[in-house]
Amino acid sequence: MLYASKQLQDTNLFQEYQQLINKYYHTSLQKEYDQNQFLQKMDLINTNTGEIAKIFHSFEKYYTKYTKSNEQKIYAIEALAKSKGYKAVFITLTLPTIFHPFKSIAYKNQRLYTNINEAFSFDSIEDSIKHGYHFLNHIYRTLYKRIKTEVKNLYYVKVIETHKTLIPHLHVVFFVPTSKKKIIFEKFSKIVTEFELDQYDYSTQQIESLENEPSTTIKTKIGRASKYLLKYVLKSLNAENIFWIRVLDGYKRDNRMRIITSSNLPLSMADYRAIYHNLDSELKDKLLKEAKKEGINLFYLILKNIAIVSTTKEQGQIIKQKKYQQLLKQKFVLIKQVIRRRRNELLSYSVNKLTFFINRQIIYKKDNYIRRLQEVML
Repeated sequence: MLYASKQLQDTNLFQEYQQLINKYYHTSLQKEYDQNQFLQKMDLINTNTGEIAKIFHSFEKYYTKYTKSNEQKIYAIEALAKSKGYKAVFITLTLPTIFHPFKSIAYKNQRLYTNINEAFSFDSIEDSIKHGYHFLNHIYRTLYKRIKTEVKNLYYVKVIETHKTLIPHLHVVFFVPTSKKKIIFEKFSKIVTEFELDQYDYSTQQIESLENEPSTTIKTKIGRASKYLLKYVLKSLNAENIFWIRVLDGYKRDNRMRIITSSNLPLSMADYRAIYHNLDSELKDKLLKEAKKEGINLFYLILKNIAIVSTTKEQGQIIKQKKYQQLLKQKFVLIKQVIRRRRNELLSYSVNKLTFFINRQIIYKKDNYIRRLQEVML
């Protein structure tokens, strides 16, 4: 919540701000409730054993899995970039003053919000949030497309951060070959001029290890840029911040935001989660120790030692097959089958089969389930 003057607290705009906090919090609660109401009406039947399973959605457990797997992937991207000798380029885009509803000053080691910003150009804070998010993404997409025309090999991590006033801003870390750093700067400089940006940040530095650095200096050192991003997205769940995490969840849902986006890797987030959460504790500990010994995380350990075969089928016919690395040369092997379905003009994909091997031994094989609604037999 904002530390606000009495004068500001008496304004309609500040009251809207408080109402939005409450609205987003209850959106998160309602979505969890609706999902569990649906799941209560559905049985999952194992097609091999006939076993019936029930599912319960827990926001806290989901959030923990979501944050930890994102953290793993981001550090894997960083390690992959470091192995190639890439340089990190850290960019922050802040919306112009017309998007910001309140004025503030430094006061007693805090930020005191004093009054309404006369330059605020929207009918409501919610309008500013929605327009601001789309404006930031438009700027980013324009920048990314222009960079990619000349820099084919790069990795990125992009985060939408929510200010205390609920107005978004954008952070992105590009990992690029050192020789391409100048191109990034040139493209970004043109973007600043073209969109008349008056608040932004641009920094570069050699990639350092981020995982074990103290968080007190991450805002000023690009070598810790990933951890700066993670500090916002990957907050640990505890009684002190669960309310705000709920608010952010509702904020994301109501405004249809993607909070974190990153480069695609051969090992997807969904596949990594399937592998990680189906390792027994003994094997998981063994792999974690192996990763620690190499000074890397588990995601990157699996990524650099895995072969993947993915087959996509539609109506029983193979329409696509992708292979990553040679099966016989890798410690880890993932074989999966994806089913593509057409619904009107939309395509949907689901993993039908997934088998994970370590040293040619099956470690995990996905069970197949069919859904059955309790009211209507399917």
